[in-house]
Amino acid sequence: MTPKELTDWQTGRTASMAGLVPQVARVDLLATVSRLEVPFVVIQGRDDAITPTDLAVAFFEHVEAPDKELVVVEGAGHFSHLTHAKEFLAALSRALALR
Repeated sequence: MTPKELTDWQTGRTASMAGLVPQVARVDLLATVSRLEVPFVVIQGRDDAITPTDLAVAFFEHVEAPDKELVVVEGAGHFSHLTHAKEFLAALSRALALR
């Protein structure tokens, strides 16, 4: 990212977080989603402090889908697609190849 892109991203992230976090915190996904009619793939950073892995795993196990896969990226946090891009893309590629 260029310095301007980074600044723009941070500005947008801050604005989004202020509006979205309170709304998202009130949603009970286990009560909202129990079945999907499409393949379901979760790529989760093991050390994610924003979306804890145990909660992501519980949600994954709760949802019924025609095909589903859970990939836990070791050593990654919430932004595994950025910090562990190689592992993230490999997991995504494997999931797509199976569909």
